[in-house]
Amino acid sequence: MLMQPGARTLHGLIALLRRARSRAAYERVLRAADLSSEELAAAATWNGRHYTRNCLLRTESFELMLICFEPGQSTSIHDYGGEEGWVKPVQGELIEERFKVNPDDTLVCTEERRITGDEVSHLPKGASIHRFTNPLPMRVMSLNLYARPLRSWNVYDKRKGHGRQRILNPAGRR
Repeated sequence: MLMQPGARTLHGLIALLRRARSRAAYERVLRAADLSSEELAAAATWNGRHYTRNCLLRTESFELMLICFEPGQSTSIHDYGGEEGWVKPVQGELIEERFKVNPDDTLVCTEERRITGDEVSHLPKGASIHRFTNPLPMRVMSLNLYARPLRSWNVYDKRKGHGRQRILNPAGRR
């Protein structure tokens, strides 16, 4: 199979995602994408108190978000509410922590790793309790792709282990 070159613009990435017909194809398109932070700057918003979620495109099949982290910011410990997701840093790097809930309802970190723009983290359906943190003294941006769009997710308490559902508004904002 001949590999297509990766998208270098947001418009090109969106066009390739719209043509993709499977979750595997979505992942290939995101992995091959080579977008600069300058290309995404117009879509980025920043907040000194918490990371931001910027919806780039939402269809019935997938949702593409630009997530912006100031230095030291983290997501909550959460899952994707039963949907599948991929995360690709486009500026800087992220620490990814994965968790599981033990039978006694405690939450335990099972994996911690750094991901850079050369990598895509895959978070499969049903096994995606995680947290992302910006460990750098600079701003970090990631492209997050969800198949299907997130309508809700579960946020977990690290001490208690159990989650509570958070419903997203139609624009995909938290």
